[in-house]
Formats: sequence, C-alpha cells, structure tokens
Amino acid sequence: MHRALQILYGLRQDKGAERQPTFETDLIDLDRIMAGKHPYRLSARELQELMNSPNFSRGASGNTAVLPNQEYLYRISTITKLLSYTTQWHSTSPRREDLPWVAFRFFEAEVSRMRRWLPLAQYAGGEFASPRGFSFWSSQELMQSPLSRLLENAHRVGVPNDWLDEVSVIMRCRTKYLESENLAHIPTVVDSFDSHIFHPTKEVERPTCGVAINLKLSSSLSTGRDEYVLGPIQTDAIEVYPVRIPGDSSPQIDSFSMVLLGLLETHYAGM
Repeated sequence: MHRALQILYGLRQDKGAERQPTFETDLIDLDRIMAGKHPYRLSARELQELMNSPNFSRGASGNTAVLPNQEYLYRISTITKLLSYTTQWHSTSPRREDLPWVAFRFFEAEVSRMRRWLPLAQYAGGEFASPRGFSFWSSQELMQSPLSRLLENAHRVGVPNDWLDEVSVIMRCRTKYLESENLAHIPTVVDSFDSHIFHPTKEVERPTCGVAINLKLSSSLSTGRDEYVLGPIQTDAIEVYPVRIPGDSSPQIDSFSMVLLGLLETHYAGM
C-alpha cells in the first residue's frame, strides 16, 4: 500500500501543478515540509507540523465559486467533527465533551420528537469550520433514507465509508446566506493536499465550482457531483440531521482499498 500511495502522491503533485499552476510553489513548499513523510498517512504531530505552514493552514484561497440555483448545499460528516469544528458550543445536552454516541442519541431523539432538521444554532453559536477554516460541501442532496441511497450519494461527492462513523450527521446550509457572505470557493490542490481523493479542476478553463470523484467501483472512476469549499459558516445558517451508518453498510467503499487506489492511479494518470 505504501508504494501505491507514493505513486498517487507523485501523480497528484504533478497534475496539481499542471492544472492549477497558481499553487505550484505551495505544492513544492509543502513537499519540502513532508521530507519523506506521507501526507495521506499523517500522525497528529505531523499534521500539526503542516498546520504551522501558512501554505497549508490558510485554506480556501481558490477563486470565488458560482453557487447552484437551489436552496441548500449539503455535507455528510461525523458527529465528532460537528462537535469539534463548531467554535462556541453552548448546549449542555448534548455537551461538546460527550462521547459521540451520547450526542447522537440526543439528536436522534430530538428528530424523532420534532420530525424535522435541527437548527445548529440551538446548540452552538459562533461558526462552523475545520481547523483550516473551511469545509467541503456539495449540491448533492443527502437524504437520510434509504441508507443505500445515502451512501451512493456520499460516494458521488467523493466520501468513502471509512471517512464516516456509525454515528454521523448530514448538514445543510442555505445558499442565499453563502452568496450574501461570499463564502464559497473553488477547491484547490492545497485545500486537498493531505487527501488522496481529489479531482483538481483546470484553472485555464475558469471553472465555476469544483468536481468530486465518483467513487463507484467499476472499470474506471468518473467525475461526480459539484463541490465547494466554504469558509467559516455562522451556525444559524446550518441545520443537521443524525444518521446511523453501521460498519457493514452497503455499498461499501474503503478509502485505502487496493482496488480504489488502483482506480485512482488510472484516473490521475489519465488527466
């Protein structure tokens, strides 16, 4: 597997510099920081070393994206990230320090009682953003059932099963708010430097959004749905819906399966 990841990293560096030359110097600098370490298998300490570099930590520096004409953008993630990426968690039920399954059970009970999406501002103030100041979203609608359809749609936006937990959450954010705050950007090769699953758009084509890789395993990988990186989002613009994803759920796509790694190599080489 190590050799396969090294091949993917080399291809990603070459294709990234070729398709997004604005960020070529950043890629070279980040490669120097890696100094033989692998960005797709980083320890917490190694990730912090990357975070110390402005080239990596600033994020979301791509061109402004054009949002689709629909009410929401969507994201699927873990309960852990929901709790940790929100700046001012004020709820005492659930609390930020609760175990993920405890928070999930509370959200599950609330959805069952109220039969609607839950406003994130009910539990937290401030903003939602990763430590790098952005998060990935798509116009792909992510409904909670049936589970097989949810996973198929997650795969269309480049999210494999093992990036989620059994206790996960669907998020949605109003596009009118994102437009008014100018928060949506085209994803760059720097935004995705530490991920081996990313399709870099061509700067010269002046894209209006990013494009995910559809992870459906067939003879080759295809491009999936649109994707955007969003800067810090006020919690009152986000709603959440808990979803349980057992580890044996189907369709099952593991991010480091040799089948997927081989298909990614062919995908990048053919760009």
